[in-house]
Amino acid sequence: MNASDGSGPATVPIRGVLFDIDETLVDLRSAAIQGFVSLSAPALAHLNPERIAAIAADFADDGARAYDRYMAGELTFLGQREVRLQRAYRLAGATAPSGQAYARWAHEYETKVRESWKPFGDVPAFLDQLESLARLATMSSHTNVTSCRPQGSLDSNASLVPIPLGHRNHTRPRSWPGALH
Repeated sequence: MNASDGSGPATVPIRGVLFDIDETLVDLRSAAIQGFVSLSAPALAHLNPERIAAIAADFADDGARAYDRYMAGELTFLGQREVRLQRAYRLAGATAPSGQAYARWAHEYETKVRESWKPFGDVPAFLDQLESLARLATMSSHTNVTSCRPQGSLDSNASLVPIPLGHRNHTRPRSWPGALH
């Protein structure tokens, strides 16, 4: 595959490709918004739809800038999500779940996100083309949002093998030096 236009054969054999799933292959933002709105509907019921959409977008887009703190090692993955949730609920004038209630919310949120996580429309065809042009033995994907690829969303490409770089409790940021070993 010619790097400039994709029309010719590779000049250097490609032995594999590693993709970051989130917002590269899969529309995580839409899934995050849907999950947040679904679980937070009772706390947001007093708001108009436009305000709910703005708060959900702030949560998904990390208006709290908590992910930077996670990447710096100041928060766990779930801790940064809790900071984002607290901000969203503050914007709504509501009290965010905490303690065990937050743990339940986070688990349910993860489930909702997985249910609605889908590849961008051009991804399956792109992966099929990449596989046929490069004759790859393996294409791998990475995410630190869940421990595996979204169920059913990338299954059409049998060569795409998930490689989770975080682990289930998300205690280390993906910038951790041991993540790729």
